[in-house]
Amino acid sequence: MEYGFSIQPHATYCFVIPEKQTNPLPLDNRTKGGRKSTARLFRSLNFFWLFSEIKWTYSKIDKRNHKFRMAFITLTLSSEQKHTDDYIKTHMLRPFLKWAFREGKSPHYIWKAETQDNGNIHFHITMNNWIHYRKIREKWNHIQWKHGYISAEADPNSTDVHSVRNESGYISYMSKYLCKQHEPRKKMKVTQLLPFAKNATLTELQVASIACGGVPFYKRVIDGKNWAASSSLLNCSVTFRTDKDEDSGDVWDDYRKALQPAMMKDNILTWYKHSERITMHTKLPKRISDKFVILKNRFDGRSIGLS
Repeated sequence: MEYGFSIQPHATYCFVIPEKQTNPLPLDNRTKGGRKSTARLFRSLNFFWLFSEIKWTYSKIDKRNHKFRMAFITLTLSSEQKHTDDYIKTHMLRPFLKWAFREGKSPHYIWKAETQDNGNIHFHITMNNWIHYRKIREKWNHIQWKHGYISAEADPNSTDVHSVRNESGYISYMSKYLCKQHEPRKKMKVTQLLPFAKNATLTELQVASIACGGVPFYKRVIDGKNWAASSSLLNCSVTFRTDKDEDSGDVWDDYRKALQPAMMKDNILTWYKHSERITMHTKLPKRISDKFVILKNRFDGRSIGLS
């Protein structure tokens, strides 16, 4: 039996390699919040946090220094959505990301698209470069004006920016917004309109909601890609497999003896997960630490790829 183990910043996963390999996850992320897509997104978030260093930056607007590690940005539309999801992602989100790259001088990002209760698309973006919240709002509102969502003189509060400095805040806050599944609307929105429908079937609730004001029971699904990240994050992986690495068994023994005595087992017969957060200061066996260094160099732009 062949097995492997994947070491990620938040946990170590051990798994049995199936005889027939399944198709890889499509790069366009059209799985609509499926298990594999969510796991890939969560892995990218954790590597993003691991490789992003705390830094101080000076703001000319506030005229003071800010302690900064990562930012969580929300972009919303200020009026009813007039274009398709793909159009907004191509002609509004992409120009914003290009501007953010030039303004903050950082190529790293993760974004997730969702729908609001009113049906409009909105975006949650994670970046590790400092941009003042006023500049972000001005740029996004300018893009909205170009596509007819606001007037030239309007300045709506269409953005929300949070600075994330600590690990506990990042993991809980980002996971909540970026890794959550599609959820139905609160039943209160329907039952307030039609109280006697509390025990109705899903179909009856949908019909009742439409008849009483056109409020859909479920949020609509995003068309096309619903999240993306920079390639340096999507390709982060520290994995060893017995069918590809001749000394993976020795590496596994060194790892579990040095770091995780709770994982001491003679054989790995089933999929197994052990949670223990890894930082850049954690002492790891050389084969493993070398892979983390390669990924970090690539993240910092000092390497063009994995060896």
